[in-house]
Amino acid sequence: MVAFWAWYAFPPLLTVTIKHNLNLTSTQVANSNIVSLCVTLLILIVAGPLCDLFGPRKVFGSLLLLGAISTGLAPLIHDAKGVYVVRFFMGILGGSFVPCQVWSTAFFDKNIVGTANAMTGGFGNAGGGITYFIMPAVHEVRLSSIEMLETARGEIVQPPTAHEAFQVTFSLHTWAYLCSFGAKLAINSVLAAYYLHNFRSLGQTGASNWAALFGFLNIVTQPLGGIVADLLYGGRNLWWKKHWITACGVLSGVSLVIVGCLNPHEKSTMFGLVALCAIFLEAGNGANFALVPHVRPFANGIVSGLTGAAGNVGGVLFSVVFRFETIILIDNDLVIPSLINYGRSLWIIGVVHIAVNLAVCCIPPIPRNQIGGH
Repeated sequence: MVAFWAWYAFPPLLTVTIKHNLNLTSTQVANSNIVSLCVTLLILIVAGPLCDLFGPRKVFGSLLLLGAISTGLAPLIHDAKGVYVVRFFMGILGGSFVPCQVWSTAFFDKNIVGTANAMTGGFGNAGGGITYFIMPAVHEVRLSSIEMLETARGEIVQPPTAHEAFQVTFSLHTWAYLCSFGAKLAINSVLAAYYLHNFRSLGQTGASNWAALFGFLNIVTQPLGGIVADLLYGGRNLWWKKHWITACGVLSGVSLVIVGCLNPHEKSTMFGLVALCAIFLEAGNGANFALVPHVRPFANGIVSGLTGAAGNVGGVLFSVVFRFETIILIDNDLVIPSLINYGRSLWIIGVVHIAVNLAVCCIPPIPRNQIGGH
């Protein structure tokens, strides 16, 4: 797909933009198309024997490399001869179809090789369609030189200074990570004990196995948080990323309150509700770090480091909640702090989640008057 995308990179802009910029005639444009197809025909003929001689992987890689070099040199041309030369070498990319198909054939069993090769070829040809969307779209994106310069200045990473570190440290944007990651750390530390407390029959191993699910969900839920943030953002409005963070935080709090109030003693209810908590908590982690790159991009290292540190601070604070929320036993008129009150601890952490996220929901996603990061 990438090879065909580059191979067809010229045609979407050739008829108007490139023709006008290089003062080409219609005949010269047609000649360049012929040159490109001719070299592709040559490569298609020789690529097959080369695959049998050297293997499809090496042939494929070589064709991509040669095509990439010529594609990168395309902006240097200034006349029709330059177009012919560049398109000649870019035509090599069209020949990548053969080693791609040979490689695909080698990978898959004969009973599914038809499907595999069809999908491989289909993706390749889709690249020829994708380029007709992308090339004009890229061409139409225009920023003034002043805007580009100011944006670039605002996003160049600079050596850290004490003043900048101070500003970032006390920025609420940095500390917004405290809840989502902090609660996850604290809960992860006590979850097996909580399960064992409510379900003695599980034993240590069984409780630990179920608690492991909370961590394994990160494989899906945390990337999902970032993906949803990017989709909502769409390159236009950072407030949507901020709203997604708030939604994850509030829903995390609500789910924690539910678990804490119910304190389930039925396994399916407990495991289902804890999984629901994990989805919002862990998606919130991904959502937070989808916004972090926008906040003071010239000090991204400081922001990222302190954001992560804030999460650990939250872990400590929420662990303190578990530490001091205990069930009191009375034995012979003696008050004895005993087992941790997991349900009430989770309820308190959930309320804190809801309160904190609602309290900061109206804070702009990036500092006012910030240059870059948008």
